[in-house]
Amino acid sequence: MGLMTNCVIHDYKKIVWEIRKKSFPEIKGKILIIETKRLPFWAFFIWFVPGIRIIFINYEKTKGLSKFELKALFVHELCHAIQGKRIGYFLFWIKLISYLTFGKRLRAEIENEADNMAVDRGYFKGIYSVTQKIEDAREYSKYYLTAKQIREYYYFQKDKNTFAIAQ
Repeated sequence: MGLMTNCVIHDYKKIVWEIRKKSFPEIKGKILIIETKRLPFWAFFIWFVPGIRIIFINYEKTKGLSKFELKALFVHELCHAIQGKRIGYFLFWIKLISYLTFGKRLRAEIENEADNMAVDRGYFKGIYSVTQKIEDAREYSKYYLTAKQIREYYYFQKDKNTFAIAQ
């Protein structure tokens, strides 16, 4: 059937464009969205070549998500773009190879940071909701934060900010 079966890329492009404009103006270049069912993840980010980033999305796993939850999923993936931007293209590929092969601890660090970054950028409710759905589907991975951990991080950050303002 091909890689892009049952594609509705234009809807995803619009969602990503809105998020990027609002919350990720520092990401430059193209972001391509490819919908597939051949992905073991719900979504996956890759910095293909400088200036071109690709987000693969598994339409079978994500078909039950609302637009609100899809936004959160894309925010998490765009946080990976920020991570890549911080370390540069070459190191991104080294980390990606480690991530996919033997870097279990590295994978957990990268995914946890992306979830925390999404919460810090104002997407707590969406990230929390998507994580709950992933847990409900029994597809939770030990490399990601649980819904409980995301909630704890959100309230810790909120309390920390309240404390800082009060001083």
